[in-house]
Amino acid sequence: WNVDARVALGDGLRGRGRLPAPGEARFRLADGTWGLEASHVVGDVAPVTVSLTGRLRGSDVKNSAMAGTLQVSESDLQAIFQMLSETGLVSGQQDLVSGAIRANADVTGTVARPVLQLSVESGRIAAGGQQLVNVEARGSLDGSTFQLDELTAAQAMPSSGDATGQLKASGKFDLNDQAYSGAVSATSWRLSSTPELPLSGLIDLDYSGEGRGRMLFGKGHIASNLTVSENIALGEVVADVDLLRTIAADA
Repeated sequence: WNVDARVALGDGLRGRGRLPAPGEARFRLADGTWGLEASHVVGDVAPVTVSLTGRLRGSDVKNSAMAGTLQVSESDLQAIFQMLSETGLVSGQQDLVSGAIRANADVTGTVARPVLQLSVESGRIAAGGQQLVNVEARGSLDGSTFQLDELTAAQAMPSSGDATGQLKASGKFDLNDQAYSGAVSATSWRLSSTPELPLSGLIDLDYSGEGRGRMLFGKGHIASNLTVSENIALGEVVADVDLLRTIAADA
């Protein structure tokens, strides 16, 4: 039997447990082969385009293989975090990160367990008072496991806009129990003084470890040349840190 169905979703109000996704989708099925084409604006914020195909495995629909692509057009980060907060998916300050991102994913796996190979890019992001440019991330999402193969970013100084410091990170995250492991390195990273962190100067950092939630374990190496104020220079500071059952944030 054959199916050719179209669905159109209208606008809606965001709220806890409510995530509108206006747009259109078309599902087709012929001779056991199906296809899904969809274009929606998730939460009235992120334009998402989906193209999937697969072949039914008899009556075992959940284990039928599928393949396709998913694309998220450039979307504002603060608007995304506001949407997630309003729907109750995440909580926290919405103004910590600003900028825009775009993402692409190749989809494989089965209907019940899709596997996404992700690529995320941003020309400029501001996070924690730091300006980042040329942000790129590659990874995969398989069930509840997110594997960050590589994240790279450069630092842009407000005065010139030229990239200076370099940041690299990789890791593995379990979204169910909040366990993670990974490594982060920053070279020639220039700190700018803020009211929360009144330090300025260059810092090199290497960290590798694991943790769960707010608990952090691992080893780090820090080399810095920092100034507390115009008249107080700390000079060169080199330290090796061994974190064991250390709480990274207030409980």
